[in-house]
Amino acid sequence: QNIATLQDQVESVKNSKIEREKEVASLGSEKDALQTDLDAAQAALAESVALLAADRQDAARALDAQRAALERTLAETEEAQGGAVAALERQVGEAGEKLQRVEKQLHETEEYQHHLEKSLAESQAHATEVLAEGESVEAALQGELAATRQNIATLQEQREKELAQTGEEAHALQTDLD
Repeated sequence: QNIATLQDQVESVKNSKIEREKEVASLGSEKDALQTDLDAAQAALAESVALLAADRQDAARALDAQRAALERTLAETEEAQGGAVAALERQVGEAGEKLQRVEKQLHETEEYQHHLEKSLAESQAHATEVLAEGESVEAALQGELAATRQNIATLQEQREKELAQTGEEAHALQTDLD
């Protein structure tokens, strides 16, 4: 009966180990999926940052070109058209505002990228903790399995000794009866 109980315990430990292995595999898959999502988000973010940087450079070049053209035009027309000067200054101001908006968008994109990187680091840390916990549980289960196997071996050895002793006693009784 002890052997049957120990065999049930061994089976229970094996089942627990299998469940833990499934949990560890599931967590590994979840980590991989999170990493894939984060990689895709980072790639999209990097592309957006590159486009915004290119737009900023284009806007700066355009603004510089507009300023140069406006300054030339202003110098040529300042004496003839007093009202045109105000319009040209307004265009320069609008171009400056556009540049500020592009710079603001770039800053917001950089902040978002930082947030994603922080989230990735936290996710990786959590996955590492869960994996370590799974390995710890697996090691404990391995220890329990080894101890249970040792107990079974000890019980089997005792059982064999008892059977041998009973056999010797039966032989001795048979010899006495003869």
